[in-house]
Amino acid sequence: MTDEPFSASAIVHDLLYESAGKNYELEADELHALIQARRPGAASLLDVACGTGAHLEHLHRHYEVAGVDMSRSMLEVARNRLPGVAPGRR
Repeated sequence: MTDEPFSASAIVHDLLYESAGKNYELEADELHALIQARRPGAASLLDVACGTGAHLEHLHRHYEVAGVDMSRSMLEVARNRLPGVAPGRR
């Protein structure tokens, strides 16, 4: 047993949310529009509680990205998804 709440579900996390209708690409596009409306020209983004990095995968098109999360399991998925980005545990 682990004390990490998402350790068992990290590898299926995105599948569960996507099957429930979550659209990471659409949400990332909406977030990009909000960021640019409030901070035109923003070039970097820190995703706190980045989870599996599903949003960062899309936001990476617009920004230099970094992510942090408390879950080692989620970060492992994020690192595999974004090999050029270094999400870290904080």
